[in-house]
Amino acid sequence: MKKLALFLVSFIFFSQISFGYSKTDLSLFYSKLHSQIEIKAKNDKSVTKQYLEKVDIILNKALNKTKNQKNKEVFQELISLNNKTLLKLILDKENNNLNNNQKPNNPSYINSLTSNGYKFLNTNSNLEFVENNITYKITFKRYYEVDLSNYKYFLNNKINNGLIIIYNGNYIITNDYQKRQKYDNLNIYKEFNNFLDLENPYFIENSYYYTYKYSNYIFFENTNYLYKQDLIQNGIDPKTTLLIKDFDKYYFAKKYDKIKLVSTNTIENITNKKEFLYNLADDNKYIIGDYENILKDIKKDTLNLVSQAKTQDEKIKLIYDFVVNKVKYNFDYKNGNKEVFSGVLTYKNNSGVCDGYVKLFLYMLSFAGVNDVEIKRGFAFDSADFPNYGHAWIKIGDYYYDPTFEDTIKTGDEILYYYYKLSKEVMYVDRFDGLSIPNHLKNLSFDKRKELVLKNMYEIYQDNRNYKILNKVKNKIFLGLNYDEKITLNSLINKIGISEVREGSFYYNSMKFDIKSLGFYVLNDENIDFILSNTFLNLDQDVYLLKWYKPDGSFEYRLAYDVIFY
Repeated sequence: MKKLALFLVSFIFFSQISFGYSKTDLSLFYSKLHSQIEIKAKNDKSVTKQYLEKVDIILNKALNKTKNQKNKEVFQELISLNNKTLLKLILDKENNNLNNNQKPNNPSYINSLTSNGYKFLNTNSNLEFVENNITYKITFKRYYEVDLSNYKYFLNNKINNGLIIIYNGNYIITNDYQKRQKYDNLNIYKEFNNFLDLENPYFIENSYYYTYKYSNYIFFENTNYLYKQDLIQNGIDPKTTLLIKDFDKYYFAKKYDKIKLVSTNTIENITNKKEFLYNLADDNKYIIGDYENILKDIKKDTLNLVSQAKTQDEKIKLIYDFVVNKVKYNFDYKNGNKEVFSGVLTYKNNSGVCDGYVKLFLYMLSFAGVNDVEIKRGFAFDSADFPNYGHAWIKIGDYYYDPTFEDTIKTGDEILYYYYKLSKEVMYVDRFDGLSIPNHLKNLSFDKRKELVLKNMYEIYQDNRNYKILNKVKNKIFLGLNYDEKITLNSLINKIGISEVREGSFYYNSMKFDIKSLGFYVLNDENIDFILSNTFLNLDQDVYLLKWYKPDGSFEYRLAYDVIFY
């Protein structure tokens, strides 16, 4: 149960619809959805008309949004409307079939039985029928098969309250049956006093946003065929049970608490309330007590931090730096520490895991007035713990940010910006969205997964060479190596040459150079590939490969940079 476990954003479509709003033309996207409704509705013009009216409402709501916000919200709302309309058509079709089946065309021996006190009930293959616009299902324990060879026995030995139905292709008679009322999938929530939709897991009461916290729940595999008696038999009382909706699935929690999230006043100026509250509701799973004061501190710090920022990019960079410098990665999650998943507690404790990093980043961006922010969740497949643990990062408009990975590579207090403002093509060289792991990754070793990332980097390098994250392949490409080839001393010597240094001097193009100071890496065939795959140095400028002789006559290979001569 994807969303119930992690509140992950995902879609389950009746018609296998899958479009990405950022690269899809809105009119083409809408026309595909519309054509699906027309095909399903066929001659029912009222359904198409209602659908178009609701589309107009969605489009009108988006008029005052920014382009990215508008596209994102329109795509999501159209998808949701499309799925609800398709579900209604499916349920209406089932009910129409039931109604049409109320006109039996039975053989004469069945008519003889119905003329002598037996009742015939026509059902669908699921033993359902419609009565007074309510769908019921017939259930029974004992029955008798009846056909032309034995029907006279039942005429002469009448069974009280005998009901004739068609079961598994045969006529049967039963008198211990029950009628079970079927719930309307679209409107079942109206029966319950407490309801939580995981697509928007929050609600407002008395100027506060609330959500529900629950632990155990009851799940019925097919909630399209859910009957009132199922709930009664499982002790589910609509007056006291929490109904949880996860797209087209329903779950029933008997033990739950209503949790106060935040006052409407605290987030009144936030434009992306849905994403903010969605993740704040997820945070409540890890927090005990009222944490709004911590959230107010986050807001205060944010507003102070960005008070002098003039552009959205300046705000994003200031907040990115704040999160990367403040938070330290906490490996205690492997010991069951759940606080590390909370953005609020990541701020309070100065430590967390990726979910804590990106939630805190989201909250601060929201308080700063940065629009079109979304948390993305999936897997980074070059991580050593893949696929046991997932990963989370941030999307702002058309760009991507990963403060967690940024923190792991910074040198001291220096942020390198490897994972800052990346295009999707660059960010996704080592990751994918969602919980479904592609088959080609499942059995790859850690080394092979890292090699795959290098291959992906090679493929996009020419058009994206200015991104620092691609430094991993820059020097290999410069040396003319393939992604799966190791850098060696010989490959470096053959490309840039080498100079011998004795007593701090060397000759280059017949000229003597005396070295005053330098920075350098000591290279050998064991470490050269790692060093040159993780350095900012450009081998085609301002570096020297030196064979450095020591006073005892031994030598080492140095890759020198920032060289100052006398």
